[in-house]
Amino acid sequence: MRTDNHISRVRIDEGKMSLIFEYDLISYIYYNKHFTSCNFTNGKEIQIQTPFTTLIDLFPKDQFVLVNQTIIININEIKSIIKQDEKSKIIMKNQKTLLVGMERKTLLSYFQIL
Repeated sequence: MRTDNHISRVRIDEGKMSLIFEYDLISYIYYNKHFTSCNFTNGKEIQIQTPFTTLIDLFPKDQFVLVNQTIIININEIKSIIKQDEKSKIIMKNQKTLLVGMERKTLLSYFQIL
């Protein structure tokens, strides 16, 4: 947890229950047609019922980026970005791999990882 005044966690209300997560422990969030999942830096994953569109606004834009219509990535958790045809493969530090429809060069400039 950060010691400055910067907010370092997010609260997600799930019905009568609230889930609180440290930003730094979240690797990425993705939406499937049936559910939204939160993937953590330790590789664990949980399904949440909060709509993906609601989640987009809960995360700081300087740390979490919407890379397509279904994935929000913690840019501090990216290990590498590999070109794959017209798409890009993002390998996270927790070894999870995401395929996104954005060219590697575009992603690198977007994340300012040069």
